[in-house]
Order: sequence, then structure tokens, then C-alpha cells
Amino acid sequence: MDNQTGTLDAGLLFICFTSNPAVQFLPMLKIMGKMDKLNEYTIPIGSALFACQGGLQPGEFFGQKIFEETA
Repeated sequence: MDNQTGTLDAGLLFICFTSNPAVQFLPMLKIMGKMDKLNEYTIPIGSALFACQGGLQPGEFFGQKIFEETA
């Protein structure tokens, strides 16, 4: 807590693991952006979406599954 202003010097972190962000994550994010009661107290300063590859089988190279599925 900032002793001069009385405001909290803290942040929130949300982590979500999903197989289909367009169906599972983005609709929830849009609803929260419009209707979440915490919007009165919070200021979002950033957002990101990362793709994480699964494990490798013997003989596979890193990223092989991603390249094969998009080709």
C-alpha cells in the first residue's frame, strides 16, 4: 500500500490453458470487459495469448506438429 495516497500497489494475473481460444477464451474476455464488476476498481494494462507446443516424440523436431497442422 502506498502510504501517501492510500492506494494499493498490486496487480492481478490470469492464466488460462485452452485448446481453442476463439471459442473458449475470447468470448469470456469480451463479457468480462463489458460486465465485470471489478472494472470499476481495475485498469487493464496488457493482454497476451501464447501458443505452447506439447511434448516431442523420439525423432520429432521442435515445432514439427505446428508446421504439419498448418501446412
